Amino acid sequence: MDEPIVDLLVEVFGGRVESDGGWNQDGVLDLTANIDGLELGEMASALAQDTAKLLDGQLSMALTVTGNGTTWEEVKPGLEGLGSAEIEGGVLHDINLVEEVLGGLTGIPGISGQLSSKLADKYPALFSTGDTHFKSMQGKVEVREGRVQILGVEFDAKD
Repeated sequence: MDEPIVDLLVEVFGGRVESDGGWNQDGVLDLTANIDGLELGEMASALAQDTAKLLDGQLSMALTVTGNGTTWEEVKPGLEGLGSAEIEGGVLHDINLVEEVLGGLTGIPGISGQLSSKLADKYPALFSTGDTHFKSMQGKVEVREGRVQILGVEFDAKD
């Protein structure tokens, strides 16, 4: 790559963002980005002060993207990339994952309220909170045609 435009190392939101490669004068974009330990709650508070936080935890991600064009509008439609992301020590705020899964499987919203009280009493953290706490959430990241998709998300939660 001739004369990369972007090589960067920044400590921000309690973590570290590093990029290597860049966008050269011939319009070739070839960029690798690594994020380590970025605090999502801290970032959300700083960037979206008036909105509630949806997700908390520490984000680590590796992503490589490629594209061609001399302007962002030229690059965006053909932008492609692959990577992986992991969030550790996280919380999905105002989302009860068990309720969402049960409702999705049965097509009956609020189904957890119909379950045996013995089951709900045995696992109160699963059925009585609006938040879902997890040890880690990981998935593959794909960039295609200017869109980012998270594929194959896996959760590791105590309950």
